[in-house]
Amino acid sequence: MTEPLQAVVTTGIYCRASCSARPAARNVRPVSSPVAAEAAGYRPCLKCRSDRVHADPNVESTEVTRAMAMISDGYLDRHTEAELAHAVGYSARQLRRLFELHVGATPDFVARSRRAHFARRMLDETNLTVTEIAYASGFNSLRQMNRVVKDIFAFTPTELRAKRRRNQSSATDGGLTLTIEAPPSAPDIISYLAPRSIPGVEQVVDDRYLRTIVSCGHPGVIEVAANDEGALEITAHLPT
Repeated sequence: MTEPLQAVVTTGIYCRASCSARPAARNVRPVSSPVAAEAAGYRPCLKCRSDRVHADPNVESTEVTRAMAMISDGYLDRHTEAELAHAVGYSARQLRRLFELHVGATPDFVARSRRAHFARRMLDETNLTVTEIAYASGFNSLRQMNRVVKDIFAFTPTELRAKRRRNQSSATDGGLTLTIEAPPSAPDIISYLAPRSIPGVEQVVDDRYLRTIVSCGHPGVIEVAANDEGALEITAHLPT
């Protein structure tokens, strides 16, 4: 069962119902999900980490459910809201209205929140650079990620990383080196993949191929690079 969330009108923060902060009952409003709270202008609580509550809206509309699944798969990282609406058989205006009714936020806002939350988890749980996280999370630029993350969490990505607790930091689990025969050439393969990478899923940085993954609900990145001996070094950036 999903843990209930509540928004505190006097602080502009949304919390878990079990949060140790105890606002007056008259100042509390129930919210259905983190994205609905954020669309209403509330920020997640740093104490109870309400942003980590997984709460999918209870949606009766099959089309909205399908659109939500497509957004979760990164559809809006490479398509427009109008294209999403067309894919599920609605006009953009109709889909926005349905989302506001059932989800409490527009499709574009849901995608924006998804990117910010994925970035936050990677800031907490991996040692990737902020720039690498920006592109791995589906943002078009570091500046865009800085703006969106600050809008939702009230802190920049750099500030959030500085706040992470020691037990939230990640450990890169060494690396597994695989020897390959030439051809094909590993650098050529990586160069081939660079212009064909899927936004929000893959990227090539400094001749290194990176792909985002989700393992047991936690984000991570698999990194592939060629070493000087012609072998592939595959490194998993995973939370401990």
